[in-house]
Amino acid sequence: MRYVTSIERQGIKQGMQQGLQQGMQKGECIMLQRQLQRKFKQIPQHYLDKLQQADSEALLRWSEAILEARSLTDVFEE
Repeated sequence: MRYVTSIERQGIKQGMQQGLQQGMQKGECIMLQRQLQRKFKQIPQHYLDKLQQADSEALLRWSEAILEARSLTDVFEE
């Protein structure tokens, strides 16, 4: 069994945290996309692209906006 240095341990920990964060963000994106499809049926590609490029803060903001939105524009307006 090989010895793992503290620097390697720290790198492993950071990698795991980053992977977890990316997984959570992907789940948020998928959930919001499903909500948008259910409410508005068809989602134009430019909105799907915007979802894929969004950070967690934007996804959270949009997931709250969808509750009162009457259109896709209402959800994504800044």
